[in-house]
Amino acid sequence: KEHWPHTQSAFYKSISHRSQFIVTMMRVLLSCCLVAMVMSDIDFGYHDYDALTAAMRAIEQNNSGIAYMYSAGKSVQGRDLWVMTLGEKPLQHLPLRPEVKYVGNMHGNEVVGREMLLH
Repeated sequence: KEHWPHTQSAFYKSISHRSQFIVTMMRVLLSCCLVAMVMSDIDFGYHDYDALTAAMRAIEQNNSGIAYMYSAGKSVQGRDLWVMTLGEKPLQHLPLRPEVKYVGNMHGNEVVGREMLLH
């Protein structure tokens, strides 16, 4: 069963796997940009933990069909480590569907990554 209707096109079949991957990634990035445009009310400034949590909850609530927020565990300070999944079925892994993982703030003192992911 074909999961990606666009792969049926002659153009898509004629390009290399690498080019197909690039086309798919461009679509993912476009989707992320569209979500960011919808969430344009997020403040362009540093978000402390409480502001970050509130911004992520707002994204989840305003996009309830495609966004899901959950905790991946606790920090050494006992704070939740938030994860946001976006997609048609955010709670399911769909075989043969490409997935992308963006990680911001891998280390606690690197705040720029998480701010970039919010916008």
